[in-house]
Amino acid sequence: MSRYHPIPVVIDASVFADYYFLYPKRIERYERARRVLDKISYLGLPVYEPFLLEIELKAVLARRLEPKLVIEIVSKTLDHVNIVEENEIHDLASEIALATGCRAVDSYYIATTKKFKSYL
Repeated sequence: MSRYHPIPVVIDASVFADYYFLYPKRIERYERARRVLDKISYLGLPVYEPFLLEIELKAVLARRLEPKLVIEIVSKTLDHVNIVEENEIHDLASEIALATGCRAVDSYYIATTKKFKSYL
């Protein structure tokens, strides 16, 4: 008998932003994000996000939406993800930054992915 062990995923804030249809002239971005997030939800995959998702998503959404709506959207999004605190991934993110030279935010996403042996 095989047991199903869902593989965790880490989703970049840009996918959530595309899901919320911020770019009406680029409908393919919305459609792609919708398909990905719907599939993750359908499969019941656990989603892990670095602590900075909340702020990053607020910043992106605030470029096009009213603050009240931004807060509502971000709150609902956070209800569906597992937030990883900085102290859990700081050292790993630091190592990744030194090894790759990538941006700090990307180091945290990669560190979260590595910590949970997940897909990004």
